[in-house]
Amino acid sequence: MSSQSIRVRLPQVFRPAKPWCALAPRFEAFVRELGVPKREDAVRLIVGERYFSSAPHAVGVAATSGTVYLGMGIAEVGLGPLGSLIANLMNHGEIGLSEYCYGIENRDVALDETDRALLYALGKLPRRISLGEDTQLEFASENDRASTPRGRDRLLKHYIGKGADVFDVICKRLIDHAYVSSQLAYNDGGGCALRLSTGEIVRAPGIVVKGPDALTISSTQAAAVALRANGFVANDDELHAADITEAAVCIGGNELAGQAAVDLVRSIWPRVSLSVVKAVDCAPLEPQPRA
Repeated sequence: MSSQSIRVRLPQVFRPAKPWCALAPRFEAFVRELGVPKREDAVRLIVGERYFSSAPHAVGVAATSGTVYLGMGIAEVGLGPLGSLIANLMNHGEIGLSEYCYGIENRDVALDETDRALLYALGKLPRRISLGEDTQLEFASENDRASTPRGRDRLLKHYIGKGADVFDVICKRLIDHAYVSSQLAYNDGGGCALRLSTGEIVRAPGIVVKGPDALTISSTQAAAVALRANGFVANDDELHAADITEAAVCIGGNELAGQAAVDLVRSIWPRVSLSVVKAVDCAPLEPQPRA
């Protein structure tokens, strides 16, 4: 048999270019290949069989698009798997989770206070797909759930009817031709853009959850997720291995979150040219080609 006639069947659960993001049609094909009755069984199998990692990680299904996203802990920037998953959603312009699975093999991971605050901020608590039969890891009762945040306190903004380009707008004062999530216009967390030596630009918004248990995911933390989610840094490599030539940070309305983003860029890529601005004009513009 010639080598040309041999076809290797690779799992269709992710695109090589974006290993942390599985397009919905490919995921549905993966579900069919597995022969499982429900999508949640496929999500459970991905985590249980350690398709992506032997460490605990989170897999979530976007509420609107049905796209399946992955979140893995990034110790260098102090981000856990669930925070990484939500940052990954934000980076792709998603507006919420419908369901998620968090653990490894047949063991669920208990949510900590940071995880709970992030899930509260989604507005609607997603359903958790359990790995173990006897685990009781969700909120003990409806009384334990915080009231749904509204208005500017929402982590993810419903921006319906504006077209797909609303999630990719240009902020020329940040970096020329850098696509920055429109969340910059509404989120006090500011934003970060990183230019690689190959010309690609990674952009990410910061996430600020308001309230008595306020917390932030800085825009540089979210950009670190974007680097790994798009395959610019292998999971086994450290972040400084990414060949970043230029960085820009928008401080935004939350000084602490903005300064945290600046400090993190300087600690990971100390020799990179860094520009810092207080605010940028994020009015949606006509989409332009990426640099």
